[in-house]
Amino acid sequence: MKLKCPNCATESLAVVETRQTSEIVYRTRKCGSCGWNFTTIEAFAENGIPNTIRKPKKYELEICPT
Repeated sequence: MKLKCPNCATESLAVVETRQTSEIVYRTRKCGSCGWNFTTIEAFAENGIPNTIRKPKKYELEICPT
C-alpha cells in the first residue's frame, strides 16, 4: 500500500525532511502533483507491523510574478 496525497490522492510523493526520535520517525512529504506538504508520523506497532499516521498540514502557496 502506497501513501497518497491527502489533498489530491496521487501517489507522486517525495520526502523533504526526516526527523527521528528513539521510537518515532517524522517525515515531511511533498506532493509532486499539487505541491501539498504534510507530515507523517511512523512508529512500530506492538506486533512489529509498521503503523503510519498521516497528519496533513495546510501551507499557503505563494505565486511569484514572472
